[in-house]
Amino acid sequence: LFARDIGMVWAPQIEAVVQQVGAGAMPFFDARRAFGQPLFADPRAEVLYPPAWIHWILPMETSYPLFCAAHLIVGALCAARLARRVVPGATLPAQASAGLIFAAGGPLLSLVSHWHHLAAAAWMPWILEGVEGREDGKTPWISLPILVALQALAGSPDYAFLTFVLCLLRLATRPREDNRSRAQAGRLVAA
Repeated sequence: LFARDIGMVWAPQIEAVVQQVGAGAMPFFDARRAFGQPLFADPRAEVLYPPAWIHWILPMETSYPLFCAAHLIVGALCAARLARRVVPGATLPAQASAGLIFAAGGPLLSLVSHWHHLAAAAWMPWILEGVEGREDGKTPWISLPILVALQALAGSPDYAFLTFVLCLLRLATRPREDNRSRAQAGRLVAA
């Protein structure tokens, strides 16, 4: 798992964050790299991303595989949920297949060496499922913004933008029964 940017970018960033947190300081700046690097200015540092805090506790060789596995599982679980929401008659094997195809597919697995893209991509099905709206017709005012914030804190603005485009496409192509569903689509975009 330690290929490409993991050894050259991620590991030094995490080490700087771990050392500063271990010293009781906020991880604002990594003075060891080049002329210094502000950690909050680099979203890949994931300083505010709660799942990345596992790196503060466990050694890198353990925390990174757990971080990747957890995000693959999180993505798979919601891909299965999303399949159930988009296709209401989907059987359990069909839902499980959707989850496995999402998590074990080449596009997501190729992101394992790009920690911030993997984390952001894992939240995509959760956000898309939130855009489907709740079954009782209420707008998910709390859960949807929290999911979007988690994806933003994961440090991949390009995946956050792609998710937003997919959400707009889903809302535009979703079958509409009445004007109430148009109002719900507007509330979901606002959320």
